[in-house]
Amino acid sequence: MYRIQTTKPRSALKSVPVDVLRSIFGVVVSETSESRAKLHTALCLTHVCAFWRTIATNSPEIWTAVHLHTPKHSSKVFPNVDLLSLVLQNSQKMPLTMEIAVQRALFSQSAVLEATRRFLQEIHRAEILHLRYECLEEFFIRCTFMEIFQPKMTGSPYLTHLSLDFEDSTSPSAYNMTRIWAPAPLLENLSIYNDILDLGSIRSFHSTKFPFHRLTNLTITSHLEVRGLFLILSWATSLVVGKFCLVYGEIPSSSDFFHLPDLYELDLRGQGFGRSAGYDLEASPPLSRVLAPIKAPSLQRLTLMADRDWSQASFGRFLRISACQITYLHLDIVDFDNGERLECLRLLPFIQVLDISAANIRYSRFRDCFNQEFAKGLRERNAETGEFLICPQMSKIILDYDAIYDTTNTYFADFVEDRWKRLACFEVSLGRAGDLGQRQIDLCELIRLLSLKRSGLNITIDPVPLWETLICRR
Repeated sequence: MYRIQTTKPRSALKSVPVDVLRSIFGVVVSETSESRAKLHTALCLTHVCAFWRTIATNSPEIWTAVHLHTPKHSSKVFPNVDLLSLVLQNSQKMPLTMEIAVQRALFSQSAVLEATRRFLQEIHRAEILHLRYECLEEFFIRCTFMEIFQPKMTGSPYLTHLSLDFEDSTSPSAYNMTRIWAPAPLLENLSIYNDILDLGSIRSFHSTKFPFHRLTNLTITSHLEVRGLFLILSWATSLVVGKFCLVYGEIPSSSDFFHLPDLYELDLRGQGFGRSAGYDLEASPPLSRVLAPIKAPSLQRLTLMADRDWSQASFGRFLRISACQITYLHLDIVDFDNGERLECLRLLPFIQVLDISAANIRYSRFRDCFNQEFAKGLRERNAETGEFLICPQMSKIILDYDAIYDTTNTYFADFVEDRWKRLACFEVSLGRAGDLGQRQIDLCELIRLLSLKRSGLNITIDPVPLWETLICRR
């Protein structure tokens, strides 16, 4: 039988310097991905031995993740008020990463109310804060809610990142919510998730003097009407990164220009032709027209996903007004033909990365497939200099295998080889390749691509085809 040897006080653990162990503890906890798991990791460290418990208890940096939530298949809150108080005590006065996601139905329990109250009392220490509106709504109608904050309206002096989850909430108001953290003089990052963010909700933020003008990073995954988007852009004048994941509604007939001098990355997504399942919303507008009133001279990364009804005139106007140099372009237009796409790319000589992967499966019957016409256009050269006429600086292309019009031919591989000969660091990323080479007739394109990879081309195919191990092995 195996003998289990317990750790003695004079074991090797005691010979490790305290500062080294503390650093190791910090690395172990920081590399735990989920915030709720960080507490479990910190608690485990305190249960190894008394020596480790002393070090862990006096290492406030490993106790800075405070996630109050309802575990799966449970009717209780974790951590409970006693454990939560211990965590807050051990973290001393350090800024915290705080998150609350408690089931609304559980607020009838006094233990849940007490833990939530304790959580909110320390929210002024948050550096990163994630709030779920649906679970806090129950608090918003209680007198005790404001009693928590009334004695000390200190605001959130450390808060830099704020995430708001509006799932299962209709027309959420920012009035009570902003009183949780405001004022927040360092706030620069805002993320809003799920469901519809209507005009009323957006205006409620503005009425509470939400500091849109200080935001540098803004992500909204909620359904966002064009009028709401334009309102936000008119306020968020310091924006560097803006991501708006489902824009819908009609574009106003007239609007002012939105000058965003620091905007570096803009991500706009529609829903193509269809309406979003589960919502009675208007179709998404042509995103090329949404760009028209925006002036962004610093823009380098642009994403237009699930777009429709491309307007070359609007896009050209945007480029002329902005005078920007776009180096990364993700272009996904459902009714785009290759002639239009080539004309668009002619306006963008600084493109280094071209991503033409699609939000939805397209198949080769769609007008924007990668066909011989498109390949030929991307291979055209200046007769005198030998430089490519379209995207001469392109060093990487990303696309879906199901968008290649004819996989029995090799025009895609010919295009890749042509670019690779001109630029040794040229890369290819090919996704949705589950059917690549499954039919014998498709092997022409596949074998050619894998032969190029064997010769040194940087190409990634996902998922990895069976033939790759045979052709590319050394």
